[in-house]
Amino acid sequence: MKLYQCPECGKQLGSTSSLYSHHLRYHSVETLHVCCVCSKKCVANSELITHMRVHSGERPFKCSVCSRAFSQNSACERHMRKHIGKKPYACEFCNKTFSRLDNLKTHSETHNR
Repeated sequence: MKLYQCPECGKQLGSTSSLYSHHLRYHSVETLHVCCVCSKKCVANSELITHMRVHSGERPFKCSVCSRAFSQNSACERHMRKHIGKKPYACEFCNKTFSRLDNLKTHSETHNR
């Protein structure tokens, strides 16, 4: 997996679109949406709405198996993979599979040592 490094702070991101969003959020003078509670900068209004759930405690997405609630649909979907055993992310070096991309990234680092 190719990583893209931010030239301003060195953070490594997984795609050019992530790098672009990172740049807008942390390095651009003209950030579009700012949280009125904690001043977090968001690229899109939808991202700000999702972020505001941190402050409100709202968790509108519920697991259909165990009813655990989440503030983001993506987190709920990721959680539900545990119930069904779905592991869509495979290591290109050893074919071990993972349910979460961040776990695959951490695992992949063991091959780069």
